[in-house]
Formats: sequence, structure tokens, C-alpha cells
Amino acid sequence: MHRANGQRTRLVVFITVVAAFALGLAVADSLGWTAPETATAPTESTPLPPGSLAEWSRPHPHSADLRPIIDAELDALLAKLDTILSSYEPGTQYFTHGAESALWRFNSLLQQGRLAPEQAARIHAYYDDLEKQHPDETAMVDRSRYMLDNLMPGHVAPNIVGRDTNGLRFALEDYRGNIVVLIFSGEWCGPCREEYPYQRFMLEHFKDDNVVLLGVNSDEDLEVVRTAKKEKGLAYRVWWDGHDEVSTGGPIATAWNVYGWPVIYVLDAEGVIRYASINKAEVVAAVDELVQDQKNREIQAELDKMPNPEAVRALK
Repeated sequence: MHRANGQRTRLVVFITVVAAFALGLAVADSLGWTAPETATAPTESTPLPPGSLAEWSRPHPHSADLRPIIDAELDALLAKLDTILSSYEPGTQYFTHGAESALWRFNSLLQQGRLAPEQAARIHAYYDDLEKQHPDETAMVDRSRYMLDNLMPGHVAPNIVGRDTNGLRFALEDYRGNIVVLIFSGEWCGPCREEYPYQRFMLEHFKDDNVVLLGVNSDEDLEVVRTAKKEKGLAYRVWWDGHDEVSTGGPIATAWNVYGWPVIYVLDAEGVIRYASINKAEVVAAVDELVQDQKNREIQAELDKMPNPEAVRALK
């Protein structure tokens, strides 16, 4: 058992080192610029308090392992959120844009741990107070409530229904029984393109397992989507969601409150969100963990069907 775990660890480390090196060369432009970890769609410029969002960190180090968020961590996140929100003048466009960004980041960080029911209730109370203070921002607060109630690990993922790049209608629920990697992405987004080598790796490495990659694409031009899938070896089905006036504001991305791109969820065979807001080798490790867990349960089920030798002897 320890040996198998060690082999998987070495596999993930190897993937991380090799792919990160290759990606560093691929995404750097002639000026030596590298895309940030997440991207947002072009919007009006929003001034942020110096270093505020950059100072936010995950409750735990980068890992596919979800651990409980302790109260001290939640205290620190809520204090940071208060600091950021108080830096904007209420009723201005800067408050709206800045608060939207800060709340999305806050919820994304919460997705990387496990919340206790009491902690979730505390966050709901915080959102209720925020809505009372800013009644014109009810829709924004409701989006955060939705993430808290529906998009945290442990919740069954909301169903998605839409059309793929060939115009065929399909649903997320069609893939129950499979481990699903759900990828919100777009060719326009540099950090999204950095994920491609890991996606190609998963397509090959898990081809004999019940693992499915599905995408929600936000490119405004359908031909861009089709070309990228073909030329970059992204042989998995996607919903084309970029057909609205603002391509990143399609119905699926809006329903899932996608603000920064990419966003990746990993669902188990029952459709339950097991991991959210992870990327690159973290996604590979998360899928590998679920695959191994599924195999272990299948083996145990077979063992449970076998007669117990001691019980058989006792009957003789």
C-alpha cells in the first residue's frame, strides 16, 4: 500500500516538473511575460487596495487533499474580506466590481477545504449582514450564497444542460457513474491554455478508467473552439457557452458564478463535488485518488461476496 502511494506520488511530481518546464517555455511571450494563475474577462478597470487580493492564500498548501478549515483560518479570511470591502466607496462601480472579485476569491478559497455546518451558517450570517448594508447588491450577494450552498465540496453538482460544438444537446447528469473533470476554460485565457498538457495527460493516463473530461468553453467564436480541440489534442466534449453578448457571461458560467478563469471541479461517480478550484498536477492527483478509491471499493465488494473460511469451517 505504501509502495503504491509512493509510486503515485512520484508520478505526480514527475508530471509537475516536466509539464511546468514545458509550459514555462510555451506561454512566455517575446518579452518574457508569463500569464497569471487565473484570468478574468476584460472589464472596466477596478482599482484594488495595494496587495490585497495578492495576499490571500489557500487555507492549506497546494494539495488534492481536502482538510477541514479551522475557525482561525475562517477568521483570517473574513477579516481580509472586511478590509477589502471597506476600502471601496459604497454605491460606486468600484465597489460593485471590487466586491464581486473579492467575494468570488473568498468563496474559491473556501472550496479548497471542508466547512463545518456551523462555519457555513456563520458565513450565511455574514452575507445577510452584507446584504443589509448594501441592499443594491442583492444579486451579487446571492451569487455568493449560491456558491456556498451548491458549489462547495460535498454537494451534488448542479446539472448542466447545453449544446456541444456540433450543436448536440447533452447534460452533466448523463455522465453519472464516471469521475468527471469539469473544466471552465477558453482559448482566449492564458492560464487556461497552461492546463492543456495536464488534460492531454489525463486523457491518455486514465483512458481505461471511468474518467471523463468535460469542458465549458467561453470563446465567442465557435470555430476557435473547434480548431483548438483538434489542433491541441483536447479530445473531450465541451459545452459552447460563449455565444452571449459577453462570451464569458454565458448561461452556464453565470449559473456557476465563474469569475476567474480557468475553474476546475472534480466530481465523483455519484456527481458529488470532491475537489474545486484546483489546477494542473493537483487535478491529476485528485483524479488518481478517486480512481484508486473506486478500485479499492470494487475489490472490497468482491471480497465481501466470498465466503468467510472460518464461518464455513464452523458449519462443518
